[in-house]
Amino acid sequence: MTYTSDNRNSSPPIPSGAPQGRTNVDLGDDTAALIAAVPAMLGFRPENSMVFLGLSRPADDRATPSGIRPTSSEVGPVVRADLVEGAVTGAAKALIRANSHRTDRSVIILVVGGDAGPLVDTAVRLFRSAGHLPAAAFLATDLCAGASWWEIPLDGSGQGAGNRDWPIGALPDPASSPAAGHTAGREPGEIPDQAAFDRLLDKEPVPQHLRGLLPACWTGRDHG
Repeated sequence: MTYTSDNRNSSPPIPSGAPQGRTNVDLGDDTAALIAAVPAMLGFRPENSMVFLGLSRPADDRATPSGIRPTSSEVGPVVRADLVEGAVTGAAKALIRANSHRTDRSVIILVVGGDAGPLVDTAVRLFRSAGHLPAAAFLATDLCAGASWWEIPLDGSGQGAGNRDWPIGALPDPASSPAAGHTAGREPGEIPDQAAFDRLLDKEPVPQHLRGLLPACWTGRDHG
């Protein structure tokens, strides 16, 4: 599992959410590192997209995993959408459903490759109405080494930004993210772009190295 620092409150420790054999990754409070980890968490490098990162804690109070700070939140479901209203609405509802069984739910909104202020507004309204409070929103020109990123107002349009000094920076190489080295079935740093990933979803034989990642109900199928 991937974890990132949450300084909003002093909630109880987070549990070990990593499946057996997986490694926990703590990204700390480095925003650039969190954004750069998105391709590894999705399995591909998104383009012209809105990505939702569900942050949460479990309902019980199990021990914090070794090496993870008690103030960190677990990055749970990660959902991508095209930059159109219907897709953003559907993705937000999917994130809400996927994260609904957790406590202290929140979400980070990431826009990749385009200005999407009104769509950010739409997503924020949906999350707030469902009790999944947006923690922050960011825009990145791309998800590659050296790409620019900056925080944007949660109202999307920029209204109410005031005189705040909004964080801005350049991304490290996503292929070098610690999250990229702990993805089953893939070598460290091997992250396809969105077009390559889309081809994997076509009705073609499932590559042998991906068969182990399919859910049990799919094991008898020859196509993905």
